[in-house]
Order: sequence, then structure tokens, then C-alpha cells
Amino acid sequence: KLFFLLIVVILISITTSIPVDNSLNDETPCSVNDQEKYVSTQSLLSVSTQKLTEYPSSSPYVGELTFSNMEDIIHPINQNTIINIAAPWCPVSSAFEPIFNQVAEKLAVRADLKFLNANGDNDVELRHILKITQYPSVLIIPKGADFAAAAITSDHVIKFTGSRSVSTLVEWIEKNTPAGSMPVTTETVSKK
Repeated sequence: KLFFLLIVVILISITTSIPVDNSLNDETPCSVNDQEKYVSTQSLLSVSTQKLTEYPSSSPYVGELTFSNMEDIIHPINQNTIINIAAPWCPVSSAFEPIFNQVAEKLAVRADLKFLNANGDNDVELRHILKITQYPSVLIIPKGADFAAAAITSDHVIKFTGSRSVSTLVEWIEKNTPAGSMPVTTETVSKK
């Protein structure tokens, strides 16, 4: 028994002295070019028991966006669209997904908000149009934006740059999509 206890103590001291790479924490976004690094690290270390292909999970409050369904699903005349563009291989995307789902559930009472997930790896055209360089990226296509899938650019969207928490994201959405606000059009601008 003493020998076994000694082995356990030695193993614990060895594993606690191994340096930890803090560059893969939840606050560091994944670059769109980092897939090889994260996939090889994931398989090498077997860090997660979750399969990489399980993103995004279903939520009754979050729909799926692709470039091909964009014009059918985004309605900026009467709706603000909040989009989470992520990648299944990115650990930050996986960690952020439940937060995004909680925000969607919390703000579900607002009929003027629509929450969507998009897989940036599967939809390269959408990623390029919106100039997505890191995952996850959260965007708002505001109510009243001049919208057509062929004409949309990153100028039509508001990008989130805050910390990834439910409260920060809710605050940012409420600030950028005031409830009951009129869509921005040339008529409302000229009346001001």
C-alpha cells in the first residue's frame, strides 16, 4: 500500500509541474486558419469527450444560417438578426455555443430578434462576404439594413467585440437593437 501511495504522489507531482499552454483558453478566439492546430491537439491529447462534428447543437431559439438560405431566413425590414459564426473544431466555439443559446432563450420574448448559427467552415462564401477571420464571431444585421445576399458586406453588420458572457452579450444586443425602435431608412433619417 505504501508503494502504491508513493507512485500516486509521484504521478501527481509530475503532472502538476507540466507547463500549461494558456493560449487555448475560452477568451482566445480561433483563427480561421487554426483548424489543423486545434484538430491535431484535440486528437493528440484527447482533451474532450465531445465529438468535433456535434456543433451546432439544436436549440429551439436558434436557427441555422447558410449562404443558400440567407435571403429566406433574414428579414431586416422588421427584424434584427444575431448570427454566431463558428467552427466545430474550435474549442472556443464549443464553449461559447451554450452561452449563445442562453442569450437567445433569454431574449426570446422579443419578436424583433432572430438568432442564427452558421458553420464558417462549411459555408466559406458566407465567411468571406462577412470578412470573418476568427471563431466564434457574433454579428447583428440590424433592422432596416439594405439587404440582399448578393450585396451584403461587412459594412451592413455590427460585430461583437466584448467578453463572451451572457450578461455582456445581452447588454450589447439590447444596446444595438433597442426594443420598439423603428428601422433605419432614408425616410427616418431625413425626419431627424
